[in-house]
Amino acid sequence: MGSIIKVNEYKDFNNNAIMTSDGAGNVTVNAAALKNTPNFFINKSADQAINDVTNTIVTFDTVVIDTNSGYDGTNKYTIPAGEGGTYLISYQIVFNDAQEKITESNTQLHVNGVVQSNYYLNISTGVLVFVTHSPSLVLDLSAGDELKVNAYSNTTDSGTTDVVGGSNYNSWLQGYKLIT
Repeated sequence: MGSIIKVNEYKDFNNNAIMTSDGAGNVTVNAAALKNTPNFFINKSADQAINDVTNTIVTFDTVVIDTNSGYDGTNKYTIPAGEGGTYLISYQIVFNDAQEKITESNTQLHVNGVVQSNYYLNISTGVLVFVTHSPSLVLDLSAGDELKVNAYSNTTDSGTTDVVGGSNYNSWLQGYKLIT
């Protein structure tokens, strides 16, 4: 038989509330070190045409979550002041060429202009209509670091390819600081 300890507030030695409970099972974490913040999720609201064999910055334009206001509307996310640390960063880019002409595609995550992730797909067996890239990585980031995603495609007709946007979260960038 176990013991039960009933409290509505956990405090540290300096009387700072670490966690509180409302008595109905709802717990509020008050200590910043116990939260996975900052966290963010930014999406594309519409398709973006990219030119053939040209690295192009993906224009994310819809903030779904941004706990610490790191997204400023300029297609990049900036690690907020005082929030350096280890982050899990993920993105998804969906390419669409209605003419079924995609022969290769590439996406890159840049931190301060330096490639951190290079996801490449060569379609040697033919051509595709849709291609999806969904990499994730863990990075040590500092306050002020800027994250951007580039997209690239090569087609058999040298035409444009769409990076697919929309309300169903086709192409997006997300991340959150890990508790370490």
